[in-house]
Amino acid sequence: MSKKKTAVLLYDDFSNYEFSVMLSMFFQAGKPYTTFSLTKEPVKSEEGLNVVCDALVEDLNIEEFDSLVLTGCMDLEPIINEERIYSFLKQFDLPRIKIASISSTPFLLARAGLLKNKRYLAGMLKEELLKHGHTTIEELEGMVDIAEYRESFEEIGHFIKDGNIITSVGAFFIEWAIEFGKMLELDFEPGWYGDFNKE
Repeated sequence: MSKKKTAVLLYDDFSNYEFSVMLSMFFQAGKPYTTFSLTKEPVKSEEGLNVVCDALVEDLNIEEFDSLVLTGCMDLEPIINEERIYSFLKQFDLPRIKIASISSTPFLLARAGLLKNKRYLAGMLKEELLKHGHTTIEELEGMVDIAEYRESFEEIGHFIKDGNIITSVGAFFIEWAIEFGKMLELDFEPGWYGDFNKE
């Protein structure tokens, strides 16, 4: 297994439950990870959990990492125009880096330019993003929003994987995490999470 680490970006109102299986899977596999944030102060999850992250986004040394995880966020508004986030994310725009993003956070990847020519799933509505001036039609190319997803769930399944990037919606955080573990070739037991039929 690669000795390189996974970077985890956390922010206020991050979804701890959406990250819980991923975190447990890293523990099973002995996969090292580093949490990053915009502040040295604790960030508070949507469930009220306070987390002091390991490093600031400016401390990233991309050579130490082979992957990136973005868990969901109850409210992206405070960080949606935060340039420090996008400077951090752009460093992961490398073919060797595997990326997992869920719920609303694929939109951050899209704005950072990491989802060009990729199809991805986001738990947001394009109409709302455009109405509030957060994006352009061009930036949303490739996005399957939550309304489109509900209409085509049978076709899409639990996540969209396009090359080195996997995206999903919060309801399928278990399937999303397990698939990412396989992408990273981790040694873990999916049955811990009720996925008894997976190889």
